[in-house]
Amino acid sequence: MKNNKLHILFLLSIGFLISLNSCTSRKKLLYHQNISEIQLPQKIGDYEPIYSIDDALMILVTSDNPEAAAPFNLLVFSTNDNSTDLVSLQKRQLNYVVDKDGTITYPVLGKIKVAGLKKSELVRVLEEKLKKYIQNPIISVRLTNFEVSVLGDVNRPGTIKFETDKVTLIECLAKAGDLTITGERRNVLIVREIDGVVTTGTVDLTNANFYNSPYFYIKPNDYIYVEPNRIKTSTTAISPIVSYGSIFLSTAITLYLLTKNN
Repeated sequence: MKNNKLHILFLLSIGFLISLNSCTSRKKLLYHQNISEIQLPQKIGDYEPIYSIDDALMILVTSDNPEAAAPFNLLVFSTNDNSTDLVSLQKRQLNYVVDKDGTITYPVLGKIKVAGLKKSELVRVLEEKLKKYIQNPIISVRLTNFEVSVLGDVNRPGTIKFETDKVTLIECLAKAGDLTITGERRNVLIVREIDGVVTTGTVDLTNANFYNSPYFYIKPNDYIYVEPNRIKTSTTAISPIVSYGSIFLSTAITLYLLTKNN
């Protein structure tokens, strides 16, 4: 009878220790659970970034007359080695960095207000100014400093570089290897600087409404932080207690057995 009680006590103790490390519920792990119930944006593909201070832009102007377009491209000659041979020189496109006053200084055209404009709006502004000098100018604009920092409970934290103007939060987290199983999906923090002002926002990945969030599309130099969920923080806090408790329990059982055998 005493042996049965001892076995029951032992099994209950093991169950208690396991319960402290139990898995989180399924609802806390699944992404965009209510996606069939909400109104998703109709034209996700129409998103355009809005340029801001410190953005680096590559602007390339072409036309039917390359010579006429040449003065409007910020090109320099460079080499891939230490050679000074003119044959080894190559053209390299330089970037325009948006100044603190929100402008760039453009060859021939002078200062142009860029901060606050969308890509299509900037292209139209440049087209209007260039028509005085070039027939049918073709303008290409691209962000070149698109970097995002992802830290916290993800599988590959670090700085991620993109070669595109349009990046979503989903893409950033995918590049970071997705959240770990202990990452808090309901409170992902995004820190963003807009024209020198730091703003913060949170996104609930389990709710598909984040597709309509201003943080669905990520901006250059955004900082994304995934905090550990309560299971992880609780386990971390109680793990020393569990360790000492298990040692005490095993010692007590051993002493009981030795006493009983004697």
